Amino acid sequence: MHIFVPMFALTMLLISWCYSGGLVSFLTVTIYPKPISEIEALATYHAPVGAFGIRMKITLQQSKNEAYRALSEKYVSFENWKDAFQMVLDDKLVAMDSQSSLNFNIRKSYTNQ
Repeated sequence: MHIFVPMFALTMLLISWCYSGGLVSFLTVTIYPKPISEIEALATYHAPVGAFGIRMKITLQQSKNEAYRALSEKYVSFENWKDAFQMVLDDKLVAMDSQSSLNFNIRKSYTNQ
């Protein structure tokens, strides 16, 4: 009986430590910012926008929409996809390209296919 009570207390203490540690790790959630879904939000975003070549800049400059023209002022043209992807990952550039084009260039850059 003298051994049972301390062993039971130690077991309960160990179980409560494990449970509270698991609960804390479960409740700790990384909060990601919402993705940009409107042109106005993109125009006020801190990072410049860019695409391959200058065709997109010309199109943005000729737009009647003020938000598009604001995007043309902070437009960056890139010729190297590898550098552009690194800038996107570092949150220093917003790539303005179609999803299929981006997927193709990611696959091409990393697999040479």
